[in-house]
Amino acid sequence: MSEEEAIEAAGYAVLNALSLANSIAGNDLKNVIGCFRLTCFVAVAPGFNGIPTVANGASQMLLQALGDAGRSPQTAIGVAALPFNAPVEIELTLQLREEPCD
Repeated sequence: MSEEEAIEAAGYAVLNALSLANSIAGNDLKNVIGCFRLTCFVAVAPGFNGIPTVANGASQMLLQALGDAGRSPQTAIGVAALPFNAPVEIELTLQLREEPCD
């Protein structure tokens, strides 16, 4: 997988996570009021050092989807392998409104 494809995969991983968050947030991402943390695990070959660049693909998608509510600290971690041979895995910690928007 190229670095560009990995960046795209990171964006898709964020969209998958936001899909779940959307269902928890009353089917309205406006109920997400903040992101406390984004952790991006990237399966890498020895010597690959573009891990932060791949993780930035996740951050950019989060900002595109949530606007300022998507700004968060980011951790990028390179690993030898991920479950099911996934190229990227995302962990998000989001804050939701206590009372959903109308």
